[in-house]
Formats: sequence, C-alpha cells, structure tokens
Amino acid sequence: MKTQYFDQLKQGALAWNQWRADNPDLQIDLSRSKLTSMDLSGFDLSGCRLVAADFIDANLQNANLSGADCRRARFIAARLKGTKLDHAVLEGADFLTAVVANISMVGLDLRSINLTSFDLKHACLNGVNLQGVDLSGFNLLGSQLKNAQMANARLVGCNLSGTDFSGSDLSNAQFDKSNLKNAHLLKVTACSASFQSVNAENANFAEADLRLVNFTQAKLDNAILNDTLLSGIQTQRWSIKKIQCNSCSWDQKGKEFERFNKGNFERLYGDSLTLSISYPNCIQLAELATLPFLVEHLTASQWGCHIQLESILHLPGHSEVSLAITDTGDFEPSELLTALKQEIEQLHLAQLELRGDRKLKQDLKAALSNLKEQFWPRMLELAAEHQANQQRQLTVLFMDLKDFSKWPDVEMSSRLELFRGLLKPILTRWQAVYPNMEGDSLRAAFYNPSLAVQCGLMIQKVLTAAGFHLRVGMDMGPVQISHNDVTGIADLGGNALNFAARLETLAQPGEVLLTERVRHFSAALESTVQFVSRKVTLNKAVGELEAGTLINCYQAVV
Repeated sequence: MKTQYFDQLKQGALAWNQWRADNPDLQIDLSRSKLTSMDLSGFDLSGCRLVAADFIDANLQNANLSGADCRRARFIAARLKGTKLDHAVLEGADFLTAVVANISMVGLDLRSINLTSFDLKHACLNGVNLQGVDLSGFNLLGSQLKNAQMANARLVGCNLSGTDFSGSDLSNAQFDKSNLKNAHLLKVTACSASFQSVNAENANFAEADLRLVNFTQAKLDNAILNDTLLSGIQTQRWSIKKIQCNSCSWDQKGKEFERFNKGNFERLYGDSLTLSISYPNCIQLAELATLPFLVEHLTASQWGCHIQLESILHLPGHSEVSLAITDTGDFEPSELLTALKQEIEQLHLAQLELRGDRKLKQDLKAALSNLKEQFWPRMLELAAEHQANQQRQLTVLFMDLKDFSKWPDVEMSSRLELFRGLLKPILTRWQAVYPNMEGDSLRAAFYNPSLAVQCGLMIQKVLTAAGFHLRVGMDMGPVQISHNDVTGIADLGGNALNFAARLETLAQPGEVLLTERVRHFSAALESTVQFVSRKVTLNKAVGELEAGTLINCYQAVV
C-alpha cells in the first residue's frame, strides 16, 4: 500500500491533493517512511499517520499536516514555512535545525517541543498549551495566541508587539521587560502575573482579570483597562498617560465596580511629576503660610499646568515639601520640570529670607491672627453640624500588644500607664484623629496615609525599645463617623476599619502591615521607607472576603 502512496506523491501536489479529495475516507499510513529531501510543498497530509516518519531536509512549505499523527517524526533541517500543524500529534517529534516560520499550530500541546529554532513571528498558536514553558527572548510579533494555556510560562524580554492573547490563561506568567505594544489581552486571566518594566503602550486589557498583577515600572500609556479586575495590583512608578478605564473592580471577588469619567483613572492612580522643596531644620509657620502663594505663582508662571501640594515630610535635619504636577497642559514634561525648578529656586530663597526678617514675620503672624478670628469660629460651627453620620476617606491604624494577658497583676497598671504615655505624643506628632485606646489596643485614623505609615513605624520603634511587643495593621477607605452619646467619643465603622483589624492579627510582632491602597497613596515615602510585598491568608472573613482568602499586602520597613 505504501508503494501506491509513494507513486501518488511523485505525481506532485496538485495530483496528490485531487486524489485525496476523490478518496476522502482513505486512511493514509506513511509511518516510518523515508521522505528525506522530498519536495512536499503544498501537499495535503492532513490526518495522515506519520509516526516516526523521516522528513530530514524535506520541503514542507505551505503543506497541511493538520490532525496528522507525527509522533517521533524527524523534521531535522526541514523547511516548514507556512506549514499547518493544527491539532497534530507531535509527541517526541524532532525539529532540530528546522526552518519554521509563519506556522500554524492551533490546539497543540507544545510543552515537550524544543521551539528554539522556531520563528514564531505571525504564527497561529491559538489554543496551544505552553504552561510552564520558557520562551524568554522569543520574537512573537503579531502572533495569534488566543485561548492559550500559558499559566506559569516565562516570556521575559520578548517582542510581543501586536500579539493576540485574548481569552488566554496567563496566571503567574512572567512578561518582565517585554514589548507588549498594541498587544491584545482581552478577557485574559492573568492573576499574579508579572509585567514589570514592560512596554504595553496601546495594549488592550479590557475585561481582563489582573488581580495581584505586578505592574511595577510598566508603561501603559494609551492602554485600555475597561472593566478589569485590579485587586492587589502593584503599581510603583508605572506610567498610565492617557489610559482608558471606564470602570474597574478593586475588591477581591471582582463584584463591585468603580466607574470613572474620562481621564479620572489616570488622575487618581497615575504617578504625577513631583517637585521637592527642602526647608532646613523644620518648615516654619511663615513658610507654611506662604506655600499657597508659592503654588499659585508657579501655576501662573507656566499657564495651563496644574500644581497641588502632595505632602510635607519631617525628616532628620529638614522638612521636605512635595508638589505634584497633576496636569502638564501643553508643555513637554521634562521642559516643564526644568522651568518650574528654576522658578522654585527664586521663590524658595524669598521664603527663607523671612526667617531673618523679624518685622515681616510679625506682620504675617498678625494677618494670620485676623484671618483666624474672622473664619475659625464659623468653621468650628460647620464642623459640629457635619460631624454626625459623616463618611470620610481615612487611613485606619490598628495596634495590639502581644502577651498582654500574661502580664503580672502587680505590673499591669504601671506598664499600661507607660504604654499610653509613650503613645500620646506620637499620635499628636503625626496628627492622628479619633484615637481610641481599649486596654492593650489602639485604634486611630489619619487624613494623610503617609502620616499614618510614619506614625505606625514610630510607634513600633518607640514601644519596641521600651520592651513592648506589638503588631500594626492599616487600611484606607470610606469610614463612617458617628457620635456615641454613651462614651462621648466618635464611633468609626466601615470595611477599612474591619480590614485593618484583620491585617493586624496577621502581622508578626514587630511588623507594620498595610494594604495596597495605603502603599499606593504613600508613594512619597519610598525614599525612606521600604514596602515589602507579602501574601497572607485571612483567618477570619471580612466584608465579602471569606476566611482562607489569599490577599496581597505590604510590610513597611525603615
């Protein structure tokens, strides 16, 4: 029978393909055939049995081997440009030094295939299994990888420009330093994947599951993130200029979506350009009072840009004021930064001159006193009117002492007195609001997340030095504030409060644990505080998260 097949092969592709069309039910078996150096370009070998066939140096350009059984076939030095291998069986096949380009391998399990010699540019790889495969450095420009199984795959430093991953499983895959410009990642599942330092300009992530993804230093300018799941993502120094995101979900289960008007996502979560101003020793009242004038002058000097105060940090030997450029207008960012820095130098010198001008300082103090008398009483009235049942965006800190119940009774009173005496000045220094202490625990809130992190670290440092062992947990979000007529103090409620309490129980003694949201809005501290990524398992349910859920958080370390 094989002789008949060989006779047909010798008649050329047109005759062979017509013969196959005339005999559609024929089961062709060319197993172990010697097809060395044969010109099989354009041949229809689909569905053929080619087990252990010898295709060494054969020309298989534009041939169709879809559904063929090619187990242990030898394609050494063969030419497979434009070849179709869709749903073929390639277990044990040898492609050593084969010339492979523009190939179609739909639905194949490629985990055991050595792809080193494959040119995968514009390849059709829809539905393939590449789980755990290392493709680092490959050029997959314009390839089709729809609905592929790529969990734990490694694609570091790849050219993935224009590649279509739509519907694929990319869980725990590594794409670090790859080019993903114009790539399609619609509806991908990429939980815990790493996209560090990727260039994903104009990439489409619409409806993707990106929970716990690492986007550190990723470039996502003009990318699409509509209707994505973003719980626990890492975004340090990412770039999201002109990103499109009309909605996303920040909760672990991906049920609640937050809506955004055009440009709001970038304004809320993009890393702004920043300007720093250093004040020797500590920023003084006169300098603090004139900061609004400085910001107003800078904005007017570069018409069209928008500048706002981001943070004031009190560091050893100086205070540092950070100004965020939230809108660069029509200016080129680097040129705008240079112009503003030059302007700041002059204005900052003028501010510092106030320190030696006693009369001007007295005049400024008198003017501020008049403003206080004019507006402060009414502001206090308004605060009292709106205190009840208000919801505010706060950072919540929970702290608890370890082994409190084991303290000897004779020491309990004196140790608690020391504990509270040490806490009070720290809370005052870092502007804590609504503090409440019950036994060995502390609950406090902060309007500024950076101050909350600094306060938590200072509490940990001071109390540890005094011999106490404690845990600290923090979260940020809407907090409901209501007045308690029985205790006379404010009651706080909300998921942020509950989550901070859960996180505190998961911390080890000596640790300060905080959520991704707190870390994101404390990015100004990264020069002095290290945020170490941690994954912890909830021991109790909180909000919609069930006990046993794995969550991403950060340990703050000085």
